[in-house]
Amino acid sequence: MAPALLLLVTLVALLNDVIGVRVLAALLLVVCAVNFRVDNARADGPDWHTGLQKAEAACAADPAGTATVEVTPLAAPGWHVALPCDYVDRK
Repeated sequence: MAPALLLLVTLVALLNDVIGVRVLAALLLVVCAVNFRVDNARADGPDWHTGLQKAEAACAADPAGTATVEVTPLAAPGWHVALPCDYVDRK
């Protein structure tokens, strides 16, 4: 990201007229708007709210136990959180 910002500053410095700077700013705005969201391993994981609903169902069967909620990234199996049922049932 830093090299891209340095390149942007260089381009703005080279453009002496106001129209060139506005065109560059508009182009940058379009590129940032289109490419703002990037895929990553954390974005593909389970929803925390859905995991808590499953934990509530598990704790209904065994209120004294613990419930396991899967967390991201799913690419690395075994990532989970063990929550005590008294924490899950707290509202």
